[in-house]
Amino acid sequence: MANVLCIGDPVLDETGTRLTYTLRNDIKWDNGEPFTVEDVVFSVKLILSPLTHNPQAKSNFTNSIQSIETFPGDQYSFVLVSPAPLRGNKEVMSEVYFVQQSIWDPKDVLAELKFEDCYNEKFVPTDRLKKWFEEFNAPNRSKNPEYLTGLGPYKLIEWVDDSYILLEKKKNWWGDSDTSILLQNNPDKIIFKIIKDESATYFAIRNENIDAVNRLGMTKLIKLQKHEYFNASYQSAFIDQYAYNYLGMNMRPDGITHLPFFTDVRVRRAIAHLVPADDIIKVMYKGKAGRQVSFLSSLKQEYAHDIPLVEWNKEAAERLLDEAGWKDTDGDNIRDKVINGEKVPFRFRLNYMSDAAPSKEICLMIKENLYKAGLDVIPNPLEFSLFYEKAFTHDFDALMGAWMGSALYEDPSQLWHSSQWSNFGANFCGFGNAKSDSLIDACNREMNDSLYVVKIRELQKMVADEQPYVFLCSPQARVAIHRRFAAGIYSEKPQMFVNEFQLLSGGGGTAIKPDLTQ
Repeated sequence: MANVLCIGDPVLDETGTRLTYTLRNDIKWDNGEPFTVEDVVFSVKLILSPLTHNPQAKSNFTNSIQSIETFPGDQYSFVLVSPAPLRGNKEVMSEVYFVQQSIWDPKDVLAELKFEDCYNEKFVPTDRLKKWFEEFNAPNRSKNPEYLTGLGPYKLIEWVDDSYILLEKKKNWWGDSDTSILLQNNPDKIIFKIIKDESATYFAIRNENIDAVNRLGMTKLIKLQKHEYFNASYQSAFIDQYAYNYLGMNMRPDGITHLPFFTDVRVRRAIAHLVPADDIIKVMYKGKAGRQVSFLSSLKQEYAHDIPLVEWNKEAAERLLDEAGWKDTDGDNIRDKVINGEKVPFRFRLNYMSDAAPSKEICLMIKENLYKAGLDVIPNPLEFSLFYEKAFTHDFDALMGAWMGSALYEDPSQLWHSSQWSNFGANFCGFGNAKSDSLIDACNREMNDSLYVVKIRELQKMVADEQPYVFLCSPQARVAIHRRFAAGIYSEKPQMFVNEFQLLSGGGGTAIKPDLTQ
């Protein structure tokens, strides 16, 4: 936000909890109205409100934003008030999606909602507020161009589900002369084609029906790069990204719907020894991925490279399972254990997203390897929304997922603080205790870079020792951009800025850049 919407960097006071921002006074909404602090307050209230249907997004802001204070008579200055000095405070506003108050709330209904209400568990909204949020959360508004107005250089023209999204360059836009990469508007139109099938994406690229893609399959891109016609038409790259895949285990099951398979750390470590991470990288990712030991990207300096990889070791896994009391007592090749007076076979469901390639094949590889040690995996493919519904409500035995990060500061509380389990946040597995929560808080409060590295590496080791996840790998992004454009390829998601694409008259190429800081 500070780089494009504000004058200079925010000013931090001596307490470390108050950041003063000054907005540019030349920023306009599409109807010509100025972007002011009223829009900032409105947008932040929407994020924090308990009535907004955004549980995952909300957790990104609650640690850093206590309130927004304004100055009487000043439309362009405001103070971000944080509950405590935190490392991520200076970056949190860059994650806010600003919406226009005058379009969404012309009657100023949200004035009834105070910032303190957002954190009050006993808050009771008025009927007027409840009715407003019912309309705001309505699905029919989420893709309506009438409401999807923004400050950027493009406007939404059409959104056809499962087909395409059409954006068109705005005329007389306020940022036309700005040099920031985020505010470029070179193409007149941008069409995002929605292609869910990997083979269809492959044929679209092969036939030059799309100009750029960041979701090619590993095998497909390797195959394409062997052809002269593809390399002549496209610049392509496998590039490291801030992302990793994992297998998560339910450490706090209800004991009824989901049995206590993974409550013992010895069992979780045994699973880690049985998951064939190296084979998954070799077979499913064709070597275009790296092993992962932590919840942070290895692209970051604070990544704990000294944590040893958990290698595939069937004998070690069997020894740990034996120690945890899981043995095959009836000769059916499936380990079992008496729990609450009943013999329970070690047979569990492994949830994965049905439309996320190559999850099915990875799940089957895991199933085959765990069966060798007497554990029975039942693959359980789920549609995207149902997968995450079950994850947030802890309705699973184990699951395979992925997290995408960035070069910015990442608050570890979102995934690992115990409050994010009890409040149905992104701590799906139930990791955490008073010691780890205290360390997470210390990481967030530490402003000294050297001391922060020590503390965050200690937290990474604590997570590794408890093994709530089996860190599978960090797959490389697969990007292809047609050579008729000049553009960059980045480690940061989504690996390209289509707004910066420049049409070349005689071919050309792309500049591959490892991240946005270079």
